[in-house]
Parts: sequence; C-alpha cells; structure tokens
Amino acid sequence: MAHGVLGVGLVPHPPIMCREVGGHETRHLTKTLSAMDELARWILQLAPDRVVVISPHGPTVPGTVPILDNERASGDLSMFGAPEVHVDGPIDRIFVHQLQGEATRHALSAKAIRDERFARRLDHGSVIPLHFFPIDCPWVMIGYPDLDRDELAAFGRVINETAESLRLRVLVLVSGDLSHSLSPDAPAGYEPRGKVFDEALVQKLDDHDIDGLFDLPHDLVAQARQCGFNPLLVGLGAIRHRDFSIKRLSYEGPFGVGYAVASMSVRLDPCAIARQAAIQYIEQGEKLRTPPFMPAWMQCSAGVFVTFKKQGELRGCIGTVSPVKNQVVDEIIENAVSAAMRDPRFAPIDREELPNLSCSVDILKEPEVISSLDDLDPQRFGVIVSKGKRRGLLLPNLPGIRQALEQVQVACRKAGIDPNDRDIRLERFEVTRYEEE
Repeated sequence: MAHGVLGVGLVPHPPIMCREVGGHETRHLTKTLSAMDELARWILQLAPDRVVVISPHGPTVPGTVPILDNERASGDLSMFGAPEVHVDGPIDRIFVHQLQGEATRHALSAKAIRDERFARRLDHGSVIPLHFFPIDCPWVMIGYPDLDRDELAAFGRVINETAESLRLRVLVLVSGDLSHSLSPDAPAGYEPRGKVFDEALVQKLDDHDIDGLFDLPHDLVAQARQCGFNPLLVGLGAIRHRDFSIKRLSYEGPFGVGYAVASMSVRLDPCAIARQAAIQYIEQGEKLRTPPFMPAWMQCSAGVFVTFKKQGELRGCIGTVSPVKNQVVDEIIENAVSAAMRDPRFAPIDREELPNLSCSVDILKEPEVISSLDDLDPQRFGVIVSKGKRRGLLLPNLPGIRQALEQVQVACRKAGIDPNDRDIRLERFEVTRYEEE
C-alpha cells in the first residue's frame, strides 16, 4: 500500500547544532548542517500526514515503550540558553491508542502515558528534530524504547501497521547520537571502541546491511556510550520488510560525539501507486502527486495499462499504447484514475468497492510490426490492430485467450474493425506486469 511508514530519518540532536545555542561553534558542524538541509528537502517531498519522533531522552519506563498521550506537546532549549528555539504541536491520540493496542496484540509492551509536565517540556532529543523540520502535521512522541532487539524491530513494524490501518503517510524521525566517547574531551570520557562502533554502524548503513546492524555485538554497543541505537532499530523495523533505500548524508564527530544523518526511503511499487492514485481521487477528488525517490526506470517514459478487478471480474481498464507523460510513474497515476473513473464500459468505482478491488499494472515495451498470426503468441505478446483511425489493443496472457486468431478477433471487435478485413495492420508488444499479491 502507499500508506504506512514511507520514510525514516536518522538525525543527531546536539543543542550546539542550533545556531541560537552554538553560535560560532557551529562552524565545526558544516557537514551535519548541510545534511540536515538536504534531509529537510527530502521530508518536504515526502509530505507526511504524521511524524513519529523517537527520542532516547524522552520518558523512560523499564521494559516498555512509552508513548506520550497528551493533546499537545511543546518544548524549547531554554536550559541551553535559547528559549527562542521553541516547538509546539498537536498529538494524534487516535494513533497513540491504536499503536498501543496493536503492540499489545503482538505481545509487545507499550505504555501510553499522560504527563502534563513532559508534554510542556519536551526533551532536546525531540525539540531539535522538530525545530529543524517544522512539519505541519500532528505528532506521535515516543520515549526511550527499552526492549530487546527482536522486540524493537517488531515494534517498528507495529508503527507501520498502525499507519497502514489508519491510511496515513508516516515519517519516523529517529533522534539519536552515536558514540559519546570518541576523544579524551568527549562528554562520556574516552573509549576506543566508540570509534569502532561508529565506523561499523556507518559502514552497515552504507552497505544496506540491516541484518548486520541488528547483529552488532552487544558489548560493543554498550561500550560505545551512545544513545541512538535502540531508536534506530525501531525505525529500521518499520521498513525492514519492505523495499527501501538508505542514503547516508553525513557523519562527523567534532566534539567527541558521533553525528550521523541519513534518509531511508520506501520504494513504492507500481500497483501501490495505482491504487493510491485511485483512492485519493475517489475519496478527495485530487490527483496524487508524483511520489519522490522513484527508481530510474519509473522516471523513463512508456505506455502503461492499469487494470482493476473486483472479485476476479474486470471493473476498469484504461491505458496508453504510447506515453503521454514524461515519466512512467505519472503515466500510472493518470491511467489509474481513468481506469477507476472513466472506463466507458463501467460506472465509476465508489469508495465502498475499494477494499474488494485488486490491481495490476502493465508497462508496455515498444511495439513492432508483424506480417502474420504466426508471429503472435497470446501468452507472451499483446497485439495492436489498426485500420485507418481505428485501433484496438489486447494485453498478453489474458484468461480465455489461447489462440492468436482469437486474440486478433477480440482486438478487432474492440476497435470496430472487421476481423476478416485483409487490410489490417498488426503489431505485437511485450509487457512487464505487476500484480498485487
């Protein structure tokens, strides 16, 4: 689905990173600040409906995951001499309660806490990400997740399941610094293995080695004197089971503390995009914006057919033989809306039907002219028949179409062409087909 956790951002939270606190000292954080700017642009493209912030300096309840259950939350950096760095926003309590319920259903310990003091004084691990990324949507604030590694991953997946069930596009911000012991003047004192931990974690992000991150030695993690590892595992758990990419934007440790910035983007498959485009148009009357971070092949141009079926029966199918849009992804969006709303053979799809629909997307390869039926194989090739301005198309591998002659006859009937006419132009084409499971 095109709902759920669509992105995870790993962000550091040193107050000195804010110019209101660090002043001239921010010159030592050039890489980090540049990466935060890039991450802000990424978030703007992602356009989340909700943001989940996981802060290791929030409430801590041994053996569980605390989730703030207040109507609003606010905080500033007054304890660091910068009260003007202030954030305030609403909490999505429906999300909070459903998240707690889903966690319980999965035998995970999560506790919704109503704490007016904390809600009025968010910790700096929450304030700083929200200050750098002023996202105009409700928040879900999570404190330190005190679970074992498998449970952290499972809780991340529960965040995604909650977002999907509420049909929300969610961004998870993992607030956490790496080792606090990189140098003799580091806040937690010097520990040689701190550098080993940071290098291992950064390398595994670069290698997309998620299993390797979960398998980092426990003693190494403990000796690194870090605060971001558990929150990161929750964030990774939210997208681990999906197709996603990681882009490390920076790493540096100028004050004896490791600061890493990274974006992790879920790749949406063609069917998810088509379904979301139809849903958004049916429910809101709005066209889906082009999703960010599409793979290169979806940024090329090609003809596309989108098909919706209801309990196995055709409910709508519209496509383009030659591309109308510059990108495949936009071709999918346009044709998904047309298949749902403008197929002349059917009434427009209504919202009550959406749960019972299945979707498939065919990406067409370039057609080639053929001279006879012998060049057709209905299982492998689609066919285009044309005469004058009339043109008919039939996709390959359709139920009940086994013979080339039958395939051509059906395509001719669709175009209003006499199948016995000797003056018919035949073309064949192959497709790459995507179907929902």
